[in-house]
Amino acid sequence: MDIQTFFSAEAASQRNLEGRNVLVIDVLRATTSMITALTNGAKTIIPVESVVKARAMLSQFPKGTALLCGERGFDRLEGFHLGNSPMEYNRDAVNGKSLVFTSTNGTRGVTAGLKSDTMVMGAFINFPRPADYLVDLKKDLTIICCGTTGYFSLEDAVCGGMFIHYISKNLRTFTTNDASEAAMALFRRYRDRIPMMMETCENGRQLSSMGYHQDVAYCSQIGKTDIVPISKGNELVALEPKL
Repeated sequence: MDIQTFFSAEAASQRNLEGRNVLVIDVLRATTSMITALTNGAKTIIPVESVVKARAMLSQFPKGTALLCGERGFDRLEGFHLGNSPMEYNRDAVNGKSLVFTSTNGTRGVTAGLKSDTMVMGAFINFPRPADYLVDLKKDLTIICCGTTGYFSLEDAVCGGMFIHYISKNLRTFTTNDASEAAMALFRRYRDRIPMMMETCENGRQLSSMGYHQDVAYCSQIGKTDIVPISKGNELVALEPKL
Protein backbone atom coordinates (compact mmCIF):
# COMPACT_ATOMS: atom_id res chain seq x y z
CA MET A 1 0.00 0.00 0.00
CA ASP A 2 1.16 3.51 -0.80
CA ILE A 3 0.17 6.04 1.88
CA GLN A 4 0.23 9.69 0.85
CA THR A 5 -0.54 12.40 3.42
CA PHE A 6 -1.38 16.05 2.79
CA PHE A 7 -1.63 18.73 5.45
CA SER A 8 -4.48 20.64 3.78
CA ALA A 9 -7.26 19.87 1.32
CA GLU A 10 -5.71 22.31 -1.12
CA ALA A 11 -2.43 20.37 -1.18
CA ALA A 12 -4.05 17.15 -2.44
CA SER A 13 -4.30 17.21 -6.24
CA GLN A 14 -6.73 15.14 -8.26
CA ARG A 15 -4.01 12.65 -9.20
CA ASN A 16 -3.51 11.94 -5.50
CA LEU A 17 -7.21 11.08 -5.15
CA GLU A 18 -8.42 9.23 -8.23
CA GLY A 19 -8.15 5.45 -8.01
CA ARG A 20 -7.27 5.63 -4.31
CA ASN A 21 -9.09 5.52 -1.01
CA VAL A 22 -9.17 8.66 1.12
CA LEU A 23 -9.23 9.25 4.87
CA VAL A 24 -10.30 12.79 5.84
CA ILE A 25 -9.33 14.15 9.27
CA ASP A 26 -10.44 17.41 10.90
CA VAL A 27 -10.19 16.68 14.60
CA LEU A 28 -11.22 20.16 15.85
CA ARG A 29 -14.01 19.78 14.99
CA ALA A 30 -15.73 18.83 11.74
CA THR A 31 -14.99 15.12 11.40
CA THR A 32 -15.46 14.62 15.15
CA SER A 33 -18.87 16.31 14.96
CA MET A 34 -19.98 14.33 11.90
CA ILE A 35 -18.86 11.04 13.47
CA THR A 36 -20.79 12.00 16.61
CA ALA A 37 -23.89 12.87 14.56
CA LEU A 38 -23.97 9.47 12.85
CA THR A 39 -23.27 7.75 16.17
CA ASN A 40 -26.39 9.45 17.53
CA GLY A 41 -28.64 8.38 14.70
CA ALA A 42 -28.33 11.01 11.98
CA LYS A 43 -29.65 9.53 8.73
CA THR A 44 -27.16 11.11 6.35
CA ILE A 45 -24.77 14.07 6.09
CA ILE A 46 -24.54 16.21 2.97
CA PRO A 47 -21.25 18.17 2.97
CA VAL A 48 -21.20 21.43 1.00
CA GLU A 49 -18.43 23.98 0.70
CA SER A 50 -20.39 27.24 0.75
CA VAL A 51 -23.04 28.75 3.00
CA VAL A 52 -25.12 29.71 -0.04
CA LYS A 53 -25.15 26.13 -1.31
CA ALA A 54 -26.01 24.85 2.16
CA ARG A 55 -29.07 27.08 2.42
CA ALA A 56 -30.17 26.06 -1.08
CA MET A 57 -29.69 22.37 -0.29
CA LEU A 58 -31.84 22.59 2.85
CA SER A 59 -34.78 23.85 0.80
CA GLN A 60 -34.83 20.54 -1.13
CA PHE A 61 -35.87 18.56 1.96
CA PRO A 62 -39.40 18.30 3.36
CA LYS A 63 -39.84 20.60 6.34
CA GLY A 64 -38.58 19.11 9.58
CA THR A 65 -36.52 16.32 8.02
CA ALA A 66 -33.18 18.12 7.68
CA LEU A 67 -30.97 20.44 9.71
CA LEU A 68 -28.62 23.19 8.57
CA CYS A 69 -25.29 22.69 10.34
CA GLY A 70 -21.85 24.23 10.45
CA GLU A 71 -19.67 27.23 11.15
CA ARG A 72 -17.29 29.87 9.93
CA GLY A 73 -14.45 30.97 12.17
CA PHE A 74 -15.52 28.57 14.96
CA ASP A 75 -18.98 30.18 15.38
CA ARG A 76 -22.41 28.88 14.36
CA LEU A 77 -23.81 30.69 11.32
CA GLU A 78 -26.88 32.85 11.57
CA GLY A 79 -30.05 30.87 10.94
CA PHE A 80 -28.31 27.48 11.27
CA HIS A 81 -29.85 24.84 13.52
CA LEU A 82 -26.48 23.54 14.79
CA GLY A 83 -22.90 24.76 14.78
CA ASN A 84 -19.70 22.70 14.76
CA SER A 85 -19.55 21.62 18.40
CA PRO A 86 -19.83 17.84 18.75
CA MET A 87 -21.75 18.45 21.97
CA GLU A 88 -24.66 19.79 19.90
CA TYR A 89 -25.01 16.57 17.91
CA ASN A 90 -26.84 14.59 20.57
CA ARG A 91 -29.52 12.00 19.83
CA ASP A 92 -32.41 14.33 20.63
CA ALA A 93 -31.15 16.83 18.06
CA VAL A 94 -30.10 14.61 15.14
CA ASN A 95 -31.75 11.20 15.32
CA GLY A 96 -33.40 10.36 11.99
CA LYS A 97 -32.44 13.71 10.43
CA SER A 98 -30.42 14.56 7.33
CA LEU A 99 -27.71 17.12 8.04
CA VAL A 100 -26.58 19.72 5.50
CA PHE A 101 -23.11 20.53 6.79
CA THR A 102 -20.58 23.23 5.91
CA SER A 103 -17.45 24.22 7.80
CA THR A 104 -14.37 26.37 7.35
CA ASN A 105 -11.95 23.48 6.77
CA GLY A 106 -13.52 20.04 7.12
CA THR A 107 -15.94 20.19 4.23
CA ARG A 108 -13.12 21.29 1.92
CA GLY A 109 -11.38 18.04 2.68
CA VAL A 110 -14.58 16.04 2.36
CA THR A 111 -15.57 17.49 -1.00
CA ALA A 112 -12.02 16.90 -2.28
CA GLY A 113 -12.18 13.33 -1.01
CA LEU A 114 -15.37 12.65 -2.94
CA LYS A 115 -13.18 12.44 -6.08
CA SER A 116 -11.66 9.20 -4.73
CA ASP A 117 -12.87 5.61 -4.99
CA THR A 118 -13.94 5.45 -1.34
CA MET A 119 -13.76 8.15 1.30
CA VAL A 120 -14.04 7.64 5.05
CA MET A 121 -13.72 10.09 7.90
CA GLY A 122 -11.52 9.73 10.92
CA ALA A 123 -10.75 11.41 14.23
CA PHE A 124 -9.42 10.29 17.58
CA ILE A 125 -12.92 9.31 18.72
CA ASN A 126 -13.37 6.55 16.10
CA PHE A 127 -9.80 5.21 16.00
CA PRO A 128 -8.95 2.52 14.87
CA ARG A 129 -12.15 1.46 13.05
CA PRO A 130 -11.45 3.44 9.83
CA ALA A 131 -7.93 1.97 9.72
CA ASP A 132 -9.22 -1.60 9.95
CA TYR A 133 -11.63 -0.95 7.11
CA LEU A 134 -8.98 0.65 4.90
CA VAL A 135 -6.49 -2.17 5.48
CA ASP A 136 -9.14 -4.69 4.40
CA LEU A 137 -9.68 -2.80 1.12
CA LYS A 138 -6.01 -3.31 0.13
CA LYS A 139 -5.81 -0.15 -1.97
CA ASP A 140 -3.48 2.86 -1.98
CA LEU A 141 -4.50 5.51 0.54
CA THR A 142 -4.49 9.30 0.64
CA ILE A 143 -4.90 10.98 4.01
CA ILE A 144 -6.17 14.55 4.02
CA CYS A 145 -5.36 16.35 7.26
CA CYS A 146 -7.63 19.32 6.67
CA GLY A 147 -5.60 21.88 8.59
CA THR A 148 -6.80 25.47 9.08
CA THR A 149 -7.58 27.68 6.07
CA GLY A 150 -4.95 25.91 3.99
CA TYR A 151 -2.29 25.73 6.70
CA PHE A 152 -0.89 22.93 8.86
CA SER A 153 -2.70 21.95 12.07
CA LEU A 154 -0.85 19.89 14.67
CA GLU A 155 -3.87 17.93 15.93
CA ASP A 156 -4.80 16.70 12.43
CA ALA A 157 -1.21 15.66 11.70
CA VAL A 158 -0.88 13.74 14.98
CA CYS A 159 -4.19 11.98 14.35
CA GLY A 160 -3.10 11.15 10.80
CA GLY A 161 0.17 9.79 12.16
CA MET A 162 -1.75 7.58 14.59
CA PHE A 163 -3.69 6.05 11.70
CA ILE A 164 -0.57 5.58 9.56
CA HIS A 165 1.30 3.95 12.44
CA TYR A 166 -1.57 1.53 13.04
CA ILE A 167 -2.10 0.74 9.35
CA SER A 168 1.63 0.14 8.77
CA LYS A 169 1.67 -2.46 11.55
CA ASN A 170 -0.95 -4.42 9.61
CA LEU A 171 0.87 -4.41 6.26
CA ARG A 172 3.77 -6.49 4.98
CA THR A 173 5.01 -3.68 2.76
CA PHE A 174 4.08 -0.05 2.35
CA THR A 175 5.46 3.19 0.97
CA THR A 176 4.96 6.74 2.21
CA ASN A 177 5.58 10.34 1.23
CA ASP A 178 7.51 12.73 3.45
CA ALA A 179 4.34 14.13 5.02
CA SER A 180 3.33 10.63 6.15
CA GLU A 181 6.72 10.17 7.79
CA ALA A 182 6.41 13.56 9.48
CA ALA A 183 2.91 12.70 10.74
CA MET A 184 4.17 9.43 12.24
CA ALA A 185 7.05 11.24 13.92
CA LEU A 186 4.62 13.72 15.48
CA PHE A 187 2.39 10.89 16.66
CA ARG A 188 5.36 9.15 18.31
CA ARG A 189 6.20 12.42 20.09
CA TYR A 190 2.69 12.97 21.41
CA ARG A 191 1.22 9.47 21.62
CA ASP A 192 1.18 9.45 25.44
CA ARG A 193 0.10 13.10 25.69
CA ILE A 194 -2.84 13.46 23.30
CA PRO A 195 -5.05 15.53 25.68
CA MET A 196 -2.14 17.87 26.45
CA MET A 197 -1.35 18.27 22.75
CA MET A 198 -5.00 19.08 22.06
CA GLU A 199 -5.08 21.71 24.79
CA THR A 200 -1.88 23.42 23.68
CA CYS A 201 -2.17 23.32 19.87
CA GLU A 202 -3.32 26.56 18.20
CA ASN A 203 -6.88 25.44 17.50
CA GLY A 204 -7.25 23.94 20.97
CA ARG A 205 -6.14 27.19 22.59
CA GLN A 206 -8.44 29.23 20.36
CA LEU A 207 -11.47 27.06 21.10
CA SER A 208 -10.78 27.09 24.84
CA SER A 209 -10.48 30.88 24.81
CA MET A 210 -13.94 31.01 23.24
CA GLY A 211 -15.45 28.79 25.94
CA TYR A 212 -15.27 25.46 24.10
CA HIS A 213 -13.09 23.65 26.68
CA GLN A 214 -15.54 20.73 26.69
CA ASP A 215 -15.21 20.33 22.93
CA VAL A 216 -11.43 20.04 23.13
CA ALA A 217 -11.68 17.40 25.87
CA TYR A 218 -14.33 15.45 23.95
CA CYS A 219 -12.32 15.52 20.71
CA SER A 220 -9.28 14.16 22.61
CA GLN A 221 -10.95 10.86 23.47
CA ILE A 222 -9.63 7.79 21.63
CA GLY A 223 -11.90 4.96 20.52
CA LYS A 224 -15.17 6.40 21.88
CA THR A 225 -17.21 5.04 18.94
CA ASP A 226 -16.95 2.47 16.13
CA ILE A 227 -18.93 4.62 13.69
CA VAL A 228 -17.20 5.46 10.41
CA PRO A 229 -18.72 7.99 7.99
CA ILE A 230 -18.30 6.71 4.42
CA SER A 231 -19.11 8.35 1.11
CA LYS A 232 -22.22 7.24 -0.74
CA GLY A 233 -22.55 9.40 -3.82
CA ASN A 234 -22.32 12.97 -2.54
CA GLU A 235 -23.48 12.04 0.96
CA LEU A 236 -21.97 10.49 4.07
CA VAL A 237 -23.59 7.58 5.85
CA ALA A 238 -22.48 5.25 8.62
CA LEU A 239 -20.39 2.30 7.44
CA GLU A 240 -22.33 -0.91 7.93
CA PRO A 241 -20.84 -2.99 10.78
CA LYS A 242 -19.14 -6.30 10.00
CA LEU A 243 -21.39 -9.34 10.36
